[in-house]
Amino acid sequence: MGKGISPLVATVLLIAVTMTIAGVLAYWASGFVASSLPTSSCAVARFTIQSKSYDILDQKMVLFIQNNGPVDLVITNITFGYADGTIDTRNISERLPSASLKSVVLENVTSNYILCSIYSDCPNVYASCA
Repeated sequence: MGKGISPLVATVLLIAVTMTIAGVLAYWASGFVASSLPTSSCAVARFTIQSKSYDILDQKMVLFIQNNGPVDLVITNITFGYADGTIDTRNISERLPSASLKSVVLENVTSNYILCSIYSDCPNVYASCA
């Protein structure tokens, strides 16, 4: 009868070696992928409302919006909320280059809004204008 290792021991050793190689490759690949992925520009994007004026007779609002971040943004919309629960969302689609100041003029804005927010193309980058 020949000498050798049992099939059970051989299977356990084969699985252990395979898992060790897979772990080493996964560790190496995760370091490579993390260093080669670009960082999101939205992570450093930000803007503020520098000034707001409202003409009650003409129902016109003028906002001066400043991009304080190092990346260009697009101001997508502005939302007004009213005490009766209605919401008025208006599309703006104004490009706001980095480190710039831009004015936005809105017509037919009623004065009884209680909430005003401006949103950009970055999901978590917005400002309140109330």
